[in-house]
Amino acid sequence: MKTGCASSGYSVFRRSRSRIPPGAGVIFVAGEYLQAPGNIYDGTMPDRRSVLHVDMNNFFASVELLERPDLADRAVIVGGDIARRRGVVLAKNDIAKRSSVQTGEALVDALRKCPSAVVLPPQRERYQEYSERAMAIYRRYSQRLRSMGLDECWIGLEDRSLKEATRIAHEIRCTVRAELRLTVSVGVSFTLTFAKLGSDYKKPDAVTVISPQNYRGLIWPLPVERMLFVGPVLAERLHRLAIHTIGDLARTDPETLFQLFGRHGSDLSRAARGEDGDRVELESEQEPARSIGAMRTTPVDLLGLDEAAPLLRELAEEVAGRLAEQEQAAGTVKLIYRSSSFETTTRQRSLPLPIYSAGDIYRAAMELFSEQSELGDLPLRLLGITMSRLEPRGVGAQLSFADLMNASAAERAAESQPDSRAVDRLIAGFTPGLLRRGRDLLTAGEIVYDERDKRGVGASPAESGPDGGPDP
Repeated sequence: MKTGCASSGYSVFRRSRSRIPPGAGVIFVAGEYLQAPGNIYDGTMPDRRSVLHVDMNNFFASVELLERPDLADRAVIVGGDIARRRGVVLAKNDIAKRSSVQTGEALVDALRKCPSAVVLPPQRERYQEYSERAMAIYRRYSQRLRSMGLDECWIGLEDRSLKEATRIAHEIRCTVRAELRLTVSVGVSFTLTFAKLGSDYKKPDAVTVISPQNYRGLIWPLPVERMLFVGPVLAERLHRLAIHTIGDLARTDPETLFQLFGRHGSDLSRAARGEDGDRVELESEQEPARSIGAMRTTPVDLLGLDEAAPLLRELAEEVAGRLAEQEQAAGTVKLIYRSSSFETTTRQRSLPLPIYSAGDIYRAAMELFSEQSELGDLPLRLLGITMSRLEPRGVGAQLSFADLMNASAAERAAESQPDSRAVDRLIAGFTPGLLRRGRDLLTAGEIVYDERDKRGVGASPAESGPDGGPDP
């Protein structure tokens, strides 16, 4: 086809328009007709705003394979402590996915499913670099970008028809592949919700158009869980109402959804019908982040502080890295946990002074956790830490919980110096738990002696079994 690179994700018709069978579901791009699932769309609808959602395929694993082309035919897992077989799966390639390896599961469990997998430590700074390079490509077409993490982004195309937006989607797909050697899937639509569903519809390296003419055939048969902001608990409640698909949701009386679920029910109803009016703002108009956090869903339920501690430490290190990237400190810590019965609870606390080191975030979260009496015997499937009341570093010296126990304030205040910030960034570039401040280990009482290599290594209460035991 004539979009500048092969494998567009569409079948190509090289014949006259009059001979295309009715309802074949085609779009006209770069002089050719491309077949997509659903009802016919030929680009003749009136001009209106369009939106793209770009999803970088298997992003972390794909970036790693750029440096390791010899692993292209191997199962690859990103994450975890390779030597000690600890930590969680942060990403995997398609070959590992075929063995049912799941993002977020314990590395030891993933290796049981796929013993031949190659485990690579994450390089967060490298992922950030490629994410920024991708964003620079997107800005060639629009200044209306809304990022969803490092690997996903909405692109607002004001006053562009879906035909024009589809051409741009193919150009972005081809440019990312040519310049970054990565693949993306792009959803093209007239709402943010449908664009996101479009990027998920076909992977990898594909473009899916969801238009006013075909969305009922493409989107409505999908499970309602595919909708943004429909989690397991809400999905279960919808199922009890015989709402199993997005189409069921769209056909349900909006007033009933409002009465049952409040404003969220109304928003979902409009989104399912393609009527949500959300738009992508100019980057210059977007408010800065009000909070920074990280969450993990665990394949195996966690029970008690000992099992939760390793995951809380990983989350604290990830949040500290993000705070370091933005030169921010935070005055409030929030703990999020979800039980095995899908009940989500949040607990938060204002801190005496802003903090930002991984050790202090970890201790604050651990203290909050230990104060919740129900957590002693409540199986948990999700944990999260969010820091809010953000302010620039340097406004006040960081005094941690160690300070409040008569540690040297002068020594702790040194955290506000540039060399400490560099250490935070360095830590953020490694697998959570692999690289930590010695001070953090000492103040938390987590230095243990490892007879295997005659040196001190970080450990948590959950890691004291004969074989070390996996992190969640």
